[in-house]
Amino acid sequence: MIRLLYFCYSLYPIFLIVNFIRYFGYKISPYAHIFFSKIDPSTEIRGKCLMEHSEVGKYTAISGDILGSSYSQIRHTKIGNYCSIGPNFVTLPYGHNYNNISTYLFKRNDKSEIFNEIIIDNDVWIGSNVIILGGVKIANGSVIGAGSVVTKDTQPYSIYVGNPAKLLKYRFHKKKINELLKSAWWNKTKDPYE
Repeated sequence: MIRLLYFCYSLYPIFLIVNFIRYFGYKISPYAHIFFSKIDPSTEIRGKCLMEHSEVGKYTAISGDILGSSYSQIRHTKIGNYCSIGPNFVTLPYGHNYNNISTYLFKRNDKSEIFNEIIIDNDVWIGSNVIILGGVKIANGSVIGAGSVVTKDTQPYSIYVGNPAKLLKYRFHKKKINELLKSAWWNKTKDPYE
C-alpha cells in the first residue's frame, strides 16, 4: 500500500502540487521529494533531491539541477546552519553486518542491517559527488572535496579529500580554529561579517 501511495505521489503533476502547497514560501525545488523531515524556511534546495527523516538548519544550500543529471539522496541526516552542499550528495546511514554468515538481508527486521545516523555540523562545505557513510560526524567548518567517500569523523576546520577521505590540511591555525569554535557565530547572526 505504501509503495502504491509513493508511486501516486511521485507522478509529476501530483508531487509538484503537493510540494508547492507544503513548502509555499520556502526556497525548495518542486522536484524535491521530502518525507518526515524538518527544514528551516531559509534553507535552499535546488533540483532533484530525495530527503527522508532528516533535519536541515538555517541558511543551508543544497545544489542540483532539474534536468536529472544530478540527484541528491539524504537519509537520516542532521545538517547544521550555513552549510553548502554540492549536487549528487549521498548519505548512507544503512550498511550490512559482515560478521553474520551471510551479508544478505533475509529479513528486514533482523540484525543483518546496521543503522547509524549522520551528523553534519555548521559552516560545512561539501563538494559534488560526495558519499558519507553511517555514523560519521562532519565537524564545524570542514571542507569535503568533490568525489570523496567519508568513512570516519572529521576534525573542525579541516579539509578532507579522496576515497576514503583523508585529512589534507587544516583551514586555519589552531588558535583561530579555537576562536571560531568558541564564537559559534552560526548560532548568532545571519552574516558573520556584520
